[in-house]
Amino acid sequence: MHALETNSPNVFAPEVLDRWRRVWLVAERCFRRADVCFVIDSSGSICGNQVQSSCYNWFTLLSFVNSIIDAFDVGVDRTRVGLVTFSNDAVLQFGMNVYHNATLLKDAVLSTRHIGGQTNTGKALRVTRTQCFSSANGERADVVNIAVVLTDGLPTIIEFDTMAEAARLKRVSSVLAVGITPNIEPAFLRDISSAPQRENENFFTTPHFSDLSSILRVLVTETCQAPLRTQPSSSTTSSTTTAISSTSSSPGEPCSLQFWSLK
Repeated sequence: MHALETNSPNVFAPEVLDRWRRVWLVAERCFRRADVCFVIDSSGSICGNQVQSSCYNWFTLLSFVNSIIDAFDVGVDRTRVGLVTFSNDAVLQFGMNVYHNATLLKDAVLSTRHIGGQTNTGKALRVTRTQCFSSANGERADVVNIAVVLTDGLPTIIEFDTMAEAARLKRVSSVLAVGITPNIEPAFLRDISSAPQRENENFFTTPHFSDLSSILRVLVTETCQAPLRTQPSSSTTSSTTTAISSTSSSPGEPCSLQFWSLK
């Protein structure tokens, strides 16, 4: 069982919601076209003994995802977002062709149920590659693919080879990994993340769910600067991968970051 937040405030308390509102308002704003897939650990250790319907850790994790979404320009021709959750199994909750309105997208994220069970990370990476980054589910061939994996521990179900699935995913997407709780192993996060596999650049750690806000700004920055890989989506087969400079999100379009501050 992983570390559990104790003495946590009411997850729906105004002060909690306001803290996250303030966090995203001081984050970077990313103006680029991207296909982003969030891959969220929904195993039992996330909530531990907390009641699922009011699990502070789960709510905090979903709110963190929404804070990242707030930094992007969501739209059918701008940034598209998909969501995968995993525990014993991995499920595509929605593809990138479902929500092109930021408000509806964030409502859908917050409505995602915690599942419980074990941790099938390999299956999650496989579903991300084959379903989330699929043209049938809204992935586009001419924009950057970015997978953001959030987990609190190591795989406990080995249905698929986790590192092999990570390598396959990295051929079609940049992968950023976030580990929460002191029990996470940085080496695991490093190995599933994209090159250059440096902490606070491609993988991130935080000891508590309540500390996720501390990595938000740098995570948004690194997500926005992820390089575009020009290759077919996972629905086709190709052995050629070409990396394009991270200063461009599509031909002729700069990757623009704008700093917002709370007045």
